[in-house]
Amino acid sequence: MGNLFNNPFVRAAGVAAIAYGIFQLLAQALYAFARIAESFSRWIKWSFLPWSDEIAIGLGVAFLIVTAVTTSRDR
Repeated sequence: MGNLFNNPFVRAAGVAAIAYGIFQLLAQALYAFARIAESFSRWIKWSFLPWSDEIAIGLGVAFLIVTAVTTSRDR
């Protein structure tokens, strides 16, 4: 059985099988990432973008209030 793994054809078949398995794993990982990115883009399109103006104004006002309070203290 030890001589079987010294055969170049068997080693080449093993390398090809490992490469095939790695590429299949990478393809599945890329597909999962694409599905997550697609659902995130739909959330941004339907939930975040319609409110983006109001969110920006609210964050700006909050920043102005925090800045006004922190800079108006007596030192």
